[in-house]
Amino acid sequence: MRKAFTLIELIVVITIIAVLSVVGMVSFSGINMKSRDARRIQDLQKIAAALEIFRQADISKSYPTTTASLVPNYLQVMPTDPKTKANYPYNRVNPYRYTLTATLEDARNNPNQASTTYTLNSP
Repeated sequence: MRKAFTLIELIVVITIIAVLSVVGMVSFSGINMKSRDARRIQDLQKIAAALEIFRQADISKSYPTTTASLVPNYLQVMPTDPKTKANYPYNRVNPYRYTLTATLEDARNNPNQASTTYTLNSP
């Protein structure tokens, strides 16, 4: 009568569990990367909408010099990069034009071009 597992059986089970864990972790990290990139794009669109509302409310109809002036009247909190927690680069080209930029982790997640840099320009 058998009372215990053999060493071979234990090694096979541990190997199967290890392989499944690695496959799961690789899949999970790819999903996280894609969701962070989607969040970055959504954040830039949210900032752009706040910039447009600011411009419509401004007497001179110009964009702000920094995005800090959007909080708290146009945004409750300023969106930051989900991984680095840094602010997104904002460049006011002139009072009527701006550029917002985010660095994506995977160029395949960029709807505009095959680059890791996602850029949103003023309309």
